[in-house]
Amino acid sequence: MEDARIFVAVPYYGTIWPRFTNNLIALIVHLCNVGIDKHFYDSCDGISLHRAQNGLVCRFLRSPCTHIFFLEQDMIIEPELPLRLAEHDLDIVGAGYTHKHVAPQPHLYQYKRKDEFGYIYDKIEEFEDGLVEVDATGSGALLVKREVFESLIPNWLEIDEKSFEGPEWFSYRERGTTDFFFCRKAKEAGYKIYVDTTLHAIHLRLGEATWDQWLRMKEKEKENGNLTK
Repeated sequence: MEDARIFVAVPYYGTIWPRFTNNLIALIVHLCNVGIDKHFYDSCDGISLHRAQNGLVCRFLRSPCTHIFFLEQDMIIEPELPLRLAEHDLDIVGAGYTHKHVAPQPHLYQYKRKDEFGYIYDKIEEFEDGLVEVDATGSGALLVKREVFESLIPNWLEIDEKSFEGPEWFSYRERGTTDFFFCRKAKEAGYKIYVDTTLHAIHLRLGEATWDQWLRMKEKEKENGNLTK
């Protein structure tokens, strides 16, 4: 989108990987070189992840930006990734990446059921390359249009972005993950959520958790006849 204004939001907490810092600099330089308006903010101050995310959304809505791109401090992306996602012109779209477990799995989920503790999601195991509609995904490399947040909390101007007392876009109340809470609220409001499985991000740990690792693991399972149904 030629008229996209990207707000790069880094809700960091805990360790900042040096490799991430270099990657972030490359992203900002790329946005400047291609002439895209951008506002970059980070947030920490000893607060929790969901408060950092909510505070960044408040700052984003007070800016002239059209999109917010969430990039967590343990993710590595190609500098053109936010603009590639913006080309889809979707309300909510993320890059494909895996969690950091020894056996990585993509952050693609579908709603299963609700119990007394909240909402339960299943992993989406089989999908085609390209845009995949999901019920929930991670916010490690996620692009969201401005109108989504404005519609979820119309009175957002009343929120104090520092103390953040009031309604929340992100919360740990959804089984310990802020991402699922936001995704559920967005889905209930009628928004669709997509992941582009051809655009990948690397999830840093002591090593790396990559999309290719997951593909190799799936191929090995097929060869061994142990593919999870």
